[in-house]
Amino acid sequence: MRSPLRSLSIRARLTLIILGITLTALAVGFVLVGVRQVGAMRTQRLAAMGVIAEVVGDSSVSALAFGDAEDAGETLALLGEFPDIEAAALYDGDGARFATYARSGGDAAPAWPEALPGADTGAVAIVRQVRGRRAVVRIPVVHDGEPYGWIELVASNAAMEREIRSFVLTLVGIGLALIALSMAAAWLLQRRITRPLHQLADVARRISGGADPSLRAPAGLAAQGGEIGALAGGFDAMLAELESRARQLVASREALRALIDGSPVAIIGIDAGGTVSLWNPRAAQIFGRGEAEAIGARIADVVPGEALTVMWGGTTTEGDGGGVDVELDDGRVLQIVTASLPGGEGVSMVADITERRRSQQALEERAAQLQRAQKLEVVGRLAGGVAHDFNNLLTVVMASCQMLFVRAGGKAELKGYLDNIHGAAQRGSALARRLLAFSKPQAIDARPVEVRAVVHDLEKMVRSVVSENVHVRVDLLDVPSIVMADQGQLEQVLLNMVLNARDAMPDGGALTVRTRVVDLDSTEQGPRRSPTGSWVAVSVSDTGTGMSGETRARVFEPFFTTKSHGTGLGLATAAQIVREAGGEITVASKLGEGSTFTLWLPRLRGADVITGDLAPAAPPTGTETVLLVEDQADLRNLVQIMLVEAGYHVIVGSSPKEALALGSAAGVEIDLLLTDVVMPGMSGPQLAAELVRRRPDVQVVYMSGYVGDALASHGVDEGAVALLHKPFKPDQLLHLVRNVLDARPTRRARRASDVPLFGHSDKGDA
Repeated sequence: MRSPLRSLSIRARLTLIILGITLTALAVGFVLVGVRQVGAMRTQRLAAMGVIAEVVGDSSVSALAFGDAEDAGETLALLGEFPDIEAAALYDGDGARFATYARSGGDAAPAWPEALPGADTGAVAIVRQVRGRRAVVRIPVVHDGEPYGWIELVASNAAMEREIRSFVLTLVGIGLALIALSMAAAWLLQRRITRPLHQLADVARRISGGADPSLRAPAGLAAQGGEIGALAGGFDAMLAELESRARQLVASREALRALIDGSPVAIIGIDAGGTVSLWNPRAAQIFGRGEAEAIGARIADVVPGEALTVMWGGTTTEGDGGGVDVELDDGRVLQIVTASLPGGEGVSMVADITERRRSQQALEERAAQLQRAQKLEVVGRLAGGVAHDFNNLLTVVMASCQMLFVRAGGKAELKGYLDNIHGAAQRGSALARRLLAFSKPQAIDARPVEVRAVVHDLEKMVRSVVSENVHVRVDLLDVPSIVMADQGQLEQVLLNMVLNARDAMPDGGALTVRTRVVDLDSTEQGPRRSPTGSWVAVSVSDTGTGMSGETRARVFEPFFTTKSHGTGLGLATAAQIVREAGGEITVASKLGEGSTFTLWLPRLRGADVITGDLAPAAPPTGTETVLLVEDQADLRNLVQIMLVEAGYHVIVGSSPKEALALGSAAGVEIDLLLTDVVMPGMSGPQLAAELVRRRPDVQVVYMSGYVGDALASHGVDEGAVALLHKPFKPDQLLHLVRNVLDARPTRRARRASDVPLFGHSDKGDA
């Protein structure tokens, strides 16, 4: 149970304490002083009566000695001069009553005994005591050491009582005065102590009521010194700390509010009853409700939805919730993270991850496309290597076929066979060219190309790549359709268009490849790039699923594909190839009606197409010395035979190291280095650079089955060097060698005896 004193103010408690101390001190003092003073007064009273008794006794000695009771009575009558003496009795030496005295008008005289108690035994007691309202004194009457009797006086205490009352009243007056003084002192003291406390409490109340925290204790309190000064100083220090913390708190709140308002994530505070207590601008953007509308409303009413209602309920449960992705009816995806706070409140952080989800899906699609592209690159590298080796074999076949044709002397029975061999070799060369085009981007080898011949050559491949339920129709216009293009790239573009048409008809259909010659002066619709001119149009049509307008608008974008297995690079690459050739690809399509892709290329008028003729004109000859370097033995032997039959002196090296040693030998002069580009140990350009450093006048001709970037990676710039592409025929080789030698600044006379006819040919005989 709480003590009532604890509910009193400091002022009341201080007053009570001072009064209690004062009263206690007064009570103790008064008791001590009063008892002592009363005792002293009684002692003085008895002493005075003893003196009177001695005087009266001395005056009564003669009466006692002579037994004169009358004289003794007269002596006792003298006690009338003392108003307080009420009665007296004189006893002789034997203790017998001798004479008595009683004041007239006084109280009734005591009944004196006839003899004093103990007189018979001689043991009469001396008495000095106060008995009630009377004082009694009994002493012996002695003269010169001789006892003559006893005298006993009885006096009234009225005067002494009046004196005691007066003394007590005086003490009470003094006590009251002291109490008044103590109360005044208590008031002054509590005012001195509690007023500063009240002032400090008033400052505290004002600050707690929202006043400026820069308030301080009243001026002068700290300067008082002592406990009040220390208290005021400590209070000011506390207020300064509170002010600092208040400023920090305000700054923190402002920073937190700025962070919440500027957060890209919606931050929503929800109390234990499911009411919104915090709603930042991002929440307003995501859910379309302003802060004024959301604050104070139930979250389920502000943002309804079955999936979201479950999440809002999770904010008021114990523990923290993890991030959960919620897909809304409008297609948006929200990621919601909930956290519980003490008291049943909660905070939800909501992020709109729709674009992130789309980007992630797009990234996954791009990663899959990249993976497929990397697989294609690996296959392409393998195809490039196969095509390179195949070109070496085709070079031997085609060159041997042409040489055999020359040696056959035009015999009709052999020409058919040789034509078949030569045609098969040319088709193999075209296949190798396609493999190289598939392996990696090639340098553009633009030359006049008959589009009808290209389509005709591709027809067999087209029929092999489409399924059996697709009917293939090829419609070639019987009009020269010559364009300036790289035949390999043109074949790549057409093949890509055919494959796209095939994929658009998973259940079968009709695929048509058609060539036309269009003059834009006519009414026919042509490409958008040029409104005039003559164009060769190659169209690939299918009866497949067709495309929507949105898909048609993006069909040439890199990485855009509607196939689950596509890379999105086929048509983009095809469009780039055609643009570099000065043409354009157009598309016409409708959903459910199929698609038609048309390849437009500028037509060349009056141009001749280079064909592979088995009966070439007489090849040029020479007598110079040629250093031949080729790591393939059969090709090396055949090239050696071509050069020797044309009159050249040939030094053969089967490896770059051997060729460098032969070409650097003393007494040997080299006019031309004929070398393969890619060889083990050292590339052709490296060999040529070292040999030219030693023999600056040596001319260089390269042979290679590679083109484009593959050559550039080995230091060969096709536009800056003499390069013979494999497969080649003898006349092509001999013309290039002759042209390079004839282009030298000066020519030297050579003798056939300078070098052996087949120098070092034992390393590579055919």
